[in-house]
Amino acid sequence: MNSAGAGLAPQAGAGPSFLALKKDLIEGYSRKKHLRRQGKKKYIRGSSAAIHPEHRIGDRPNEIDERKRIGDWEGDTILGGLNKGGLISLVDRKSRYLILSLIQNKSAKETKQTLCSSLKDKPVLSITLDNGCEFAGFKDIEKQLNTTIYFAEPHSPWQRGSNENINGLVRWFFPKGFDFRTVTQEQVDIVTDIINNRPRKCLGWLTPLDLFRCCT
Repeated sequence: MNSAGAGLAPQAGAGPSFLALKKDLIEGYSRKKHLRRQGKKKYIRGSSAAIHPEHRIGDRPNEIDERKRIGDWEGDTILGGLNKGGLISLVDRKSRYLILSLIQNKSAKETKQTLCSSLKDKPVLSITLDNGCEFAGFKDIEKQLNTTIYFAEPHSPWQRGSNENINGLVRWFFPKGFDFRTVTQEQVDIVTDIINNRPRKCLGWLTPLDLFRCCT
């Protein structure tokens, strides 16, 4: 075994060899070719560290929890592979009406602009969001849409059950790791229309589009 390969042999002190490989210090070997992740950073979804909510989901009035009105939305992002864009997903709690909007990245600025644009012509009485750091601009969203934003508890997706269930349908069209740079908003709108025109048992076999239209 040559001197370069010797540094990679399993041994009790294997940690330094890994670090040497990671730092490209072993001649003839590189992190891009020989590390499992090829030197790429592991993708970790934004935590709630950047979010300091003023309203938690437990603060919501009963009319939101009981789905009594149109205009109470649940929101989240559906992300593609690393640096491959994603979607903002918004679901009206009463009608299950869905809005999907493309985003190029999950920055707070782009998320805020896209979310506000998506809802600018819709009734917006409240929004319940995930704790992802992409929603760090929530105060500006509240001001622009003249609404109140509530945040689910960390790691509790079931608290936005309507959004999570419909996101599962969206994932059928756009699987995990999908490259959203390869589709247009018009193509995303086709998927949205398919989902919004799907009759739901929970709506008495009306479609989300039917119920949303008749109540707005």
